[in-house]
Amino acid sequence: MQIDRANAATMPRCRSCTRLTRGPAASVCLPVSPDRQSATRIPGGESCCSASTPSSASTASCKGPEPPDEDRSDGFDRGGWLVPHASAHTNEVVESWFRAAGAFLFGRTSFDLLGGYWPKVTEPDDLIATKLNTLPKYVVSSTLTDQEAGWSPTTVLRGELVDEVRRLKELPGMELQVHGSWKLVQTLHQAGLVDLYRLLQYPVVVGTGKHLFPGGSTPATFTTVDEKSRVLPGGVVSLTLKPASLGAITAGAYTVDEGRSATVLS
Repeated sequence: MQIDRANAATMPRCRSCTRLTRGPAASVCLPVSPDRQSATRIPGGESCCSASTPSSASTASCKGPEPPDEDRSDGFDRGGWLVPHASAHTNEVVESWFRAAGAFLFGRTSFDLLGGYWPKVTEPDDLIATKLNTLPKYVVSSTLTDQEAGWSPTTVLRGELVDEVRRLKELPGMELQVHGSWKLVQTLHQAGLVDLYRLLQYPVVVGTGKHLFPGGSTPATFTTVDEKSRVLPGGVVSLTLKPASLGAITAGAYTVDEGRSATVLS
């Protein structure tokens, strides 16, 4: 995908993806329109949804990756930290996420940010723009009106979120992807609805900001999808993670047994 250098600093982009399905150890699935059913489906016939969030090293900050004024809440003044590290390699990874998309789920803030940029991108060869502008979108909001949700086709979800997601997942189709929307991802994580996380971790210590898994998050363990995880040129780490357990993590200790160091798991 070609990026206009003059606009790069103001381009809202997605740098992590979470996929939802019906099981706690799969990606979250949301429905797509009947005419957009996928030939490839997860077991049970549900559509599959993935969510994305960028993170910096050490702090796992996913706030304000771009542009600089994207989110200045709580005095955050380090927006735009991702832009200098974006490359053709990271774009290739992100485009691979979007190829699997059948619909999108957003929180209100991410919907407004992305909806203010991507409808202006009309290049037919731009994969991300084509997906975002043509596939069904769902936005979680109690204040957004149908008239304000003008990024067509968009459906505003005003009911109880977990119930809405579970109901929509029963429909067939490709992935329903969540990009950005860190509060929404937290709610889905706590409910055990996230089945796949796609992350790009950048070699940057932002030092402050919102975290993908802040304090109080439900404990979880993950397995790595090895064929989808790698270190990109420049040090960016592409990770695809499947939840292995939710609500508890295994602990252990190191001990000495007959003069040898040994590991004991509880």
